Amino acid sequence: MESNENSKAVEITMSFFLGNCTDTLELGVQSANSFCGDSIALNELWENTNIPLSPGGTWTYPDGSVVPDGFVYIEVDPSGIYTYYFLNEDDCPTGISLLLNITPNGTALFPSNHIDVCLASPPFTPYDSLLGVPATLSGAWIYYDESDSLLLFANSGNSPMWTIDPADFNNQGNPMVDGYLGYYSDDFICGFSIDTLYIDVVEAFDAGQSTAASTICQGGGPVDLLSLLSGTPDPGGVWEDANGMSVPGILDPAALTPDSTYILTYSGGLSGSPCFSSQELQLSIVADSDPPAIACPENLQLTTNTTNCTAQGLYDPPTVSDSCSEVELNLDEGLAPGSDFPLGVNTVTYSASDSNGNSATCSFTIEVLDLDPPLISCQDISIELDQNGEAVITIDDIEGIATDACGIAEESLSQYVFTESDLGANTVTYTAIDNSGNEATCTAYVEVSSGTLSSSQADGAVAVMRLAPNPTDSRSFITFRLAHSGQVSLEIYDVSGRLLKRIFEGEVPQGLRSTFEADLSMYSDGLYICRLTTIDGSIQKKLVLNK
Repeated sequence: MESNENSKAVEITMSFFLGNCTDTLELGVQSANSFCGDSIALNELWENTNIPLSPGGTWTYPDGSVVPDGFVYIEVDPSGIYTYYFLNEDDCPTGISLLLNITPNGTALFPSNHIDVCLASPPFTPYDSLLGVPATLSGAWIYYDESDSLLLFANSGNSPMWTIDPADFNNQGNPMVDGYLGYYSDDFICGFSIDTLYIDVVEAFDAGQSTAASTICQGGGPVDLLSLLSGTPDPGGVWEDANGMSVPGILDPAALTPDSTYILTYSGGLSGSPCFSSQELQLSIVADSDPPAIACPENLQLTTNTTNCTAQGLYDPPTVSDSCSEVELNLDEGLAPGSDFPLGVNTVTYSASDSNGNSATCSFTIEVLDLDPPLISCQDISIELDQNGEAVITIDDIEGIATDACGIAEESLSQYVFTESDLGANTVTYTAIDNSGNEATCTAYVEVSSGTLSSSQADGAVAVMRLAPNPTDSRSFITFRLAHSGQVSLEIYDVSGRLLKRIFEGEVPQGLRSTFEADLSMYSDGLYICRLTTIDGSIQKKLVLNK
């Protein structure tokens, strides 16, 4: 068999289509491998002279349609199996088939194709996606990534049937990546050709999971539909309504009809592949005419502190909620949490407003009570009757001091006037009442004398002693008069009876007013005892140190 510049005879494939004929002529097999001229009559490709082709037959394309005039053209006609139907010399219907590859003459770069590949898809045949017509049916596949690094060289003997697994392209567990597949073929008649497939790898798309019907308010502002799906839906999908119309992913319910329900579908991934996924969302639109829900804390009762007649109001702000929009909480009346609330009943009012103008309020009270009595102190004193046999004292005389953070309303003494009938020690009660009615008292001992101790007064007496100031922050002055002249000692003790300091020791005459200073600045705050010891006995008084 000879070859010309347009064809290469390899084998003949002939088949008889028997009409009314009863005999079958066994034919050989022929293949016209390549055709790379401009055009040619198919009959000229038949090179078996032992089987002549009767004129008047019909050639058909690979798809079964008729080939006009029996000519093929390189620019428009495909490769594949062409069939010739005719009546042989015995008038029997006969058909022969030619496997024909049509390709340009010389090196050919065919149009490249872009394909999406789902990693979850089964192995596929890349040959089926080629746009060009390779010069031969045997070639090599080479796989590169986007940086032109070689990933795979498949020198397949049957390239049209070669498959590649997206999840494991090299049988080593490696999934495919974005890149390109090159199909290289070489035919000694028609030359070298290249076909290229650019690969875009697509992973499985997660459209989320089914969810209960979602309700949004018409005036609630734009909503991200993706946030209404359960599961972990991937972004980048497409929303459509029940009519297949596109819906924006950020939906403004103000443009929708209130009191209506919509069925939306979210989908994404490579259509027609296992990577594709979709999920439905039922969406109900309601009008917002309801005010927000607001709940204030319970009423509070607090007690004042001892410094400024207030109480720190530590309370939680009201809780608010709204089914349609964000809620703005405002303090309309009263003080904010953590503020110092004054004495009495304080009303606190909050309001909550949604974005559609609906509002609600709530109130509660914080009552501040003063339950603390005044802080009070007083001093024992010694007084002398005047020439009329009378003496009058005031609160200042006993150094009466009353303090209260909420104010003092009233102060009084149980006795103001003293006469000869009161000579000696008298108990006087100092009372202070604050503005809330809390009361405190202090007892002072008032030693009444006639000015000098007479012999009748001196009989049985020891001495008269006074401490001022008491309480003191450092120093106190101790004044005394003796009933009888003699040796005395003046000492300071702590409450356990331990001697701390001897203030004076020596002779003192009868009736002489003697004053000494007691310096307690080196001691700590507390209660101390001042003891005066005379020839007649001893007396002692409490001394309070409060720095």
